[in-house]
Amino acid sequence: MNEEIMIWIADYCAGTISKAHFEALGKWIESSPQHREEFRKLLRAHRATLELTLVDHLDHSAAWRRLVKSFIPMRRGRWRRPGWAVAAACVAGISLLTWIGIEVRREEGVHPVSALPGALKATLSLPGGEEITLERHVTLALSKEALAIREDSILLVETREEREEHLLSVPRGGEYQLTLADGTRIWLNSDTRLRFPFPFTGGTREVYLEGEAYFEVQREEGRPFIVRTDLGSVNVLGTAFNISAYPENRDIVTTLVTGMVEISVAERLIRLTPGNQAIWQQGREQVEVRAVDVSCYTSWMKGLFEFEDTSLKEILAYLARWYNVSFAFANEEIAALRFTGGAKKYRPLEEFLQGIERACEVKFSMKESVIYVSSKN
Repeated sequence: MNEEIMIWIADYCAGTISKAHFEALGKWIESSPQHREEFRKLLRAHRATLELTLVDHLDHSAAWRRLVKSFIPMRRGRWRRPGWAVAAACVAGISLLTWIGIEVRREEGVHPVSALPGALKATLSLPGGEEITLERHVTLALSKEALAIREDSILLVETREEREEHLLSVPRGGEYQLTLADGTRIWLNSDTRLRFPFPFTGGTREVYLEGEAYFEVQREEGRPFIVRTDLGSVNVLGTAFNISAYPENRDIVTTLVTGMVEISVAERLIRLTPGNQAIWQQGREQVEVRAVDVSCYTSWMKGLFEFEDTSLKEILAYLARWYNVSFAFANEEIAALRFTGGAKKYRPLEEFLQGIERACEVKFSMKESVIYVSSKN
């Protein structure tokens, strides 16, 4: 990559690139797969500073466009937005918007939508019927004296000889982190339920998941950790991975970060390696395995939402669980719009929606607890 190209990309990320250089950069990116990959790596390096870039895919023949991200910094407290850049992008077949993590001035009359982000909360249901409300991370530990006593971040649970199930429920608008007695750490996303015996007995450690969770499993030789779902199970010894198993999605998505897991589906055993993802759908025996950027599928437990070539319908489904709201689309054409980018998850919902409204001809309006998504036209 020559110095001139590097300068163009730096100017592009800073929002100061000229129209001529913008068009020249686009031609350079499209000229070879190697250029597209180099451009992708440079843009991913900006992911820590990017907040939200929404790309509407109108030109499906240009694969690089789904990787385009625009970073327009704030100068002296005001937004700097070169008007030609948006126009040039539209001519090229895409519409761009960058939204960084600062307070966005609300525009009166844009949309009467407001919802606060989720928070740390869950309910632990014990075998005897008692329910404990949790509002901080806890580590489960055994106690011979008390059924449930909280001491700092330790939750003491009575020791029992029989294998009894506990249920940890995270509501819509919530998230939670749990450490089991064996040292396994689990992050649970909104609208998620985890069933597990406590303590673990026998030759396996088995839990049942409905929803989404990220696991860092403590390795125990000869004692695998098994995550069961409605469609199949994931067997591990010691590793880090994410599972998304929401019933409404009708599929299970397992993304491996480190280590190795074995996925058991319809009497088939599939071995997954780091950086790969397995997807299997209800009613289908075939499992799709593909290489992915794992940060897009694990960012939620680090306080971020990251999406790559994701439909507006999928994005809003994620936001609906986190903000505990419902969305209704005027038509499927709007729901099918696709976007790439990321945003901090602990910001008001209205900022997300204002960003989407500025990116394309979509508007949001709220009636009671439902947010309606329609065209501005």
